[in-house]
Amino acid sequence: VNESRSSCIRIGAFSVVRRIIEDYKLAEHLKRWDDRGKGLLLDLAAYSVIAESNVAQHFPDYAYNHPLMTPQNKIYSDSTISRFIRE
Repeated sequence: VNESRSSCIRIGAFSVVRRIIEDYKLAEHLKRWDDRGKGLLLDLAAYSVIAESNVAQHFPDYAYNHPLMTPQNKIYSDSTISRFIRE
């Protein structure tokens, strides 16, 4: 059991956002990005829509309870998120 993730993942709104990403082929527009960067950017976009927030310090709490698009569903720290946004 992965103790860094909730035993109950909230997938409802994520499924809708994931469908939008697929329908608009957003991941294809990021084909030059590595999987980590692409997944993290799409996770942040989903987080902004679902949580109605873009505060990096709350992303790890969101990620604990929601499916992610990063490889292995990795939860990045708020400081990593802030660095990623600045890049």
